[in-house]
Amino acid sequence: MAKYEIKDGVCIIPEGTEKVYVDADCCEAIKEVVIPSSVTEISNEAFRNCYHLEKVVIPNSVKKIGKEAFYECRELKELFIPDSVKEIGMEAFYNCKKLEKVRIPDSVKEIEYELFRECNSLTEVVFPAGITTIGDSMFMHCGFTTLEIPDSVKIIEKDAFAFCENLQKIVLPEGLLVIGDNAFDGCHQLTEIVIPSSVLQIGSKAFDDSGLKQLQIPASVKSIGKAITAGCEALTSIVVDEGNKYYDSRDNCNAIIEKENWKLIAGCGTSTIPDSVVTIAEEAFRKSSLTTITIPDSVKFIEEGAFRFSDKLVRVEIPGSVWVICQNTFGECKSLSEVIIGEGVTEIEKSAFWECPIKSIQLPSSLIKLSGFIGCPLTSITIPEGVEVIGEDAFRNCKELISVVIPSSVKRIFGGAFAGCSTLTSLVISEGVAQIGGNNNWNESYSTFNGCSSLTSVVIPEGVNALGPKAFSDCTSLKEVTLPSTITWVGNALFSNCTNLKAIYCHVTDPTQIEMERGVELGGHQATLYVPAGKGVVAAYKKKAVWKKFAAIKPMEE
Repeated sequence: MAKYEIKDGVCIIPEGTEKVYVDADCCEAIKEVVIPSSVTEISNEAFRNCYHLEKVVIPNSVKKIGKEAFYECRELKELFIPDSVKEIGMEAFYNCKKLEKVRIPDSVKEIEYELFRECNSLTEVVFPAGITTIGDSMFMHCGFTTLEIPDSVKIIEKDAFAFCENLQKIVLPEGLLVIGDNAFDGCHQLTEIVIPSSVLQIGSKAFDDSGLKQLQIPASVKSIGKAITAGCEALTSIVVDEGNKYYDSRDNCNAIIEKENWKLIAGCGTSTIPDSVVTIAEEAFRKSSLTTITIPDSVKFIEEGAFRFSDKLVRVEIPGSVWVICQNTFGECKSLSEVIIGEGVTEIEKSAFWECPIKSIQLPSSLIKLSGFIGCPLTSITIPEGVEVIGEDAFRNCKELISVVIPSSVKRIFGGAFAGCSTLTSLVISEGVAQIGGNNNWNESYSTFNGCSSLTSVVIPEGVNALGPKAFSDCTSLKEVTLPSTITWVGNALFSNCTNLKAIYCHVTDPTQIEMERGVELGGHQATLYVPAGKGVVAAYKKKAVWKKFAAIKPMEE
């Protein structure tokens, strides 16, 4: 590391120096740098974090600018890169927030990734002749309003222009082959883009959350990634060229359909779903402006997040041909209040209808696995006989839910299933349930009825053999609990913060049959523990460290 003379904010690099690197201690004082003609390389991180550097003149002798050379030089406004420079390292000008324009000389043949990322004021760039690739995140968060990509460019890599929020117009060259993942993600003012007839591949989320109003896919395109139009709320027209062998927009559906798999991979607010479609792809309509949608009986699969964040969607009917409603399919659709689920659906996955304003819903009798209603304002729910599993977080934070009956077909209630249901006053668990709580690893954070602060009594039926950690923690109104004789495993903090718990009726005769991890604390110790009458039963409980902490242990007939 070198320490150079700094006078009135000007750093003077002495003649004879070949490689420049400024000691970090000097950066704070530097506003301008004078580099002599003896310098051939500006080293890696040479001026990194020189926050006050405003001006630097790079002489014609310099052949290489190292990686992160001017990283976080936030006041740098003027920069001229001479024709002598042949190599510029990755992130060389990262977060130079005041840099307005730059010329990359023709001598530079390859540009590393994130070169001008976070250069928010950069509105003008001159590309080197012959450049073939716009690198990964190269201009992410830059300030362009218009831009023309050189004819030599064949590949625009992922995130290349992502979050260029002022970009209104970009001209892509004929000869372009690849538009990478998220290439124009978050370009909110980009309302139009013409995809050249040479393009072969469009990456996932290429135009995610952009301002596009219409999109045309040329015949040349062979590969399209997922969710290329997700978040394009202004998009009203999607057309695939009739000559395309791999994709179409049949029946004027305003969507992109993959021919080989009959999969709808991208849609918009005016889309319809043709009755030949088998699959609605992951995030195909995420954050769309749909208000209603008809899903035909031909559809068998709706993938994760397909309609998520579609805030204008008010009604949906899901046919019985769809076996599984996947995670977040309709998650956070803030206007979706009417949902009809057809007979034939067997599973609703976690978060499927997360925080949708659904107050009531009729579930099909075909349902086997039930989850998916986190944060919905349900006042009651009828769980059909036939459901075998109530999944993780199924009704978590349904704060208007008053009563629940668990049918005898249910074998397991997973952790978080009714956590935070603070108005739940009536809970009936039918015989048939074997396990309550935990996730697949019986994780302590998965507490089935945690925070059900209006529950006053709970009867755990015969047949239940396991109660997961914190299953009834923070049930602050709970006064009475009945535990069955079949319990063989109890998790930690079962009754933690159950401050009004008065009585626990435990029907297990031999407390040694109940397994617990070392150091378990059940909580609710102010309660009286009632155990079966019989010789030595009370004494047996008083010998166990976990049980003897209760205020009193008495036989049940007292």
